Amino acid sequence: MVIKSRAERLSDTFVKLTDTLVADYDVLDLLHTLVADAVELLDAAQAGLLLSDADGSLQLLASTSEQSWWNYCNSKQERARALSATAAEQSSL
Repeated sequence: MVIKSRAERLSDTFVKLTDTLVADYDVLDLLHTLVADAVELLDAAQAGLLLSDADGSLQLLASTSEQSWWNYCNSKQERARALSATAAEQSSL
C-alpha cells in the first residue's frame, strides 16, 4: 500500500476535478467529488457545499452525508427563528 502525501492527494483531486470539465460533464458528480475530497483532504467528518442565491440566502448544493444535510436544515431553521425574533423586537420599539 502506497501512502500519498497531502500534496499528492491535493494534486490528484485537482486532476479529478479538471477531468470533469469536458463538454458533457455531470454537475452533481463534480460537486460530490468536491465535497468528498474536501472531507478526506481536510480530515473532516462531513462537508457540504453552499452557494448564495439571488436573495442572499444560502442553498445546499452537495453534501457528503444525509446527516450534513439535516444539520444544514436545522441551522437554517434556527437562523430563521433568530431573524424573526430580531424583527419582532425591532418592530416593538
